[in-house]
Amino acid sequence: MLSVSLRFALIALLLALPTTFGSGCQSEEAPREVTRYEDVRGRFMGTASGGRDVVIHHEAIPGVMPAMVMSLPVARTDEADAIDIDQPVRFDLIVEGSEIRVEGLTALPDTTTLDLPAPSDADTTHADASTSA
Repeated sequence: MLSVSLRFALIALLLALPTTFGSGCQSEEAPREVTRYEDVRGRFMGTASGGRDVVIHHEAIPGVMPAMVMSLPVARTDEADAIDIDQPVRFDLIVEGSEIRVEGLTALPDTTTLDLPAPSDADTTHADASTSA
C-alpha cells in the first residue's frame, strides 16, 4: 500500500501533467499582421478567376505602391455585381501576412476624377469575358 504522502505526490503529478504538456500542443504560428489601406480609389475593369478576383486600375497608395492595374481577390464576390466596367470605385485593400484582398468595393459617381496614368500593356491584366456590365 502506498503511503499517504506518496499518494499525494502522485495526484499532484497527475494534476500538473495537463498544464505542463498541454501548452506544447498549442499552435506555434504567430498571429499574422493585418494592414488595412482604406478608401483606395480606382477604375473597375471587370472580374477574373471566375468572379473571385476584381481587376482594378487603382490610384497610387502613398508609401506602398504606385498606380497600377491589378487582379485582386475580393472578400465578397457579389460586391462587383452592380458595378459597371470603367466605373470609378473605392475599396479597402487588406494585407494579411502574404495575402491581399479587396473589401468594401463600392461604386463612386461617374463624375469622380481619378489620378490614374494611362495603363500600359505591361501592367494590364485582362478581365474575364463574363465581367459585370
